[in-house]
Amino acid sequence: MIISSAAVYRFVLPLKYSLPLKGSSLANREGLIVELKTDQGKCRYGEASPLTDFSRESFLEAEASLVCVIAEFLEKNTLPEDLPASVSFAIESALDPFESDVSDRDLKVAPLLMGDRADILLRLENWDFPWPREFKLKVGRQSVEFDIANTLQILEILPKSVKLRLDANQQWTFNQAIAYAENIPVQRVSYIEEPMVTACRNEAFFHASGLGYALDETLQKKEYSYKKTDGLKALVIKPTLVGGLSRYQNWLKQARKDSVRIVFSSAFESHLGVDLIRRMAHEIAPDELHGFDTLSAFTRPLCSGLPDNGQRLSPEVLKSMERIWCSSIAH
Repeated sequence: MIISSAAVYRFVLPLKYSLPLKGSSLANREGLIVELKTDQGKCRYGEASPLTDFSRESFLEAEASLVCVIAEFLEKNTLPEDLPASVSFAIESALDPFESDVSDRDLKVAPLLMGDRADILLRLENWDFPWPREFKLKVGRQSVEFDIANTLQILEILPKSVKLRLDANQQWTFNQAIAYAENIPVQRVSYIEEPMVTACRNEAFFHASGLGYALDETLQKKEYSYKKTDGLKALVIKPTLVGGLSRYQNWLKQARKDSVRIVFSSAFESHLGVDLIRRMAHEIAPDELHGFDTLSAFTRPLCSGLPDNGQRLSPEVLKSMERIWCSSIAH
């Protein structure tokens, strides 16, 4: 594949409600789309949308890196090894995308329960679809007492066959995590992502509570190396935060041997970015319940998804973004 030209676009998408993060909140989601055009006229896309409070790189750092790396690739046909995670995901997606098209009927997801308690309960009371095996619920943003009460109310509505996947985003101390687990039916929970900021105590938490855990933020550390530990139930891969597949494909092989679940999850990318992750997830773990319900947070989509057969994004979509860089080269 020979790349003849490239462009980088910036988009801003409004959210339906302010999105609470670790130390801030977002009213809009901004990101970058890279477009590579081959000498055969086909277009390939990637997305770099670092998430505030979670990504190591800032938006401006990702923008500078993406432009610099693509410019160097056009000139020398080489890529540096140590890239910001969101940039690595964007470039790998554009250069070596998963070709399989994933329809909504093929996609298995664990719906994310978002909004305040009243909104969540109303959504579940009016649920008019087949029940999924699991729902995902964020905890750790309010008091432990609130999370216990909220969890119990939700479990009262859900059929007994439906479990919760919890995500604490490393917000609890060891004692808070134990207090939560002691007051909920842990058999109704598949696992809890990153219960404590002290990830080294995950095994102790499991032995004390019986509640299994999953790794998410821990995977984003450069020094992380996969190791099976007691109570480890899943690896939650967010490509925007972890990087391209080349970084973690060995983790996935080892995790499968240990019967550890591989769950792909979005980080509020645009529909194009989520579609890229969906295709990856469908190829690697087609029977898993992945976490792609973040699209419901947007007031409007950037596009319907990744264009088929190397087609270019529509003029309307391209016009809705700001082109911040472009270049071409004669081969």
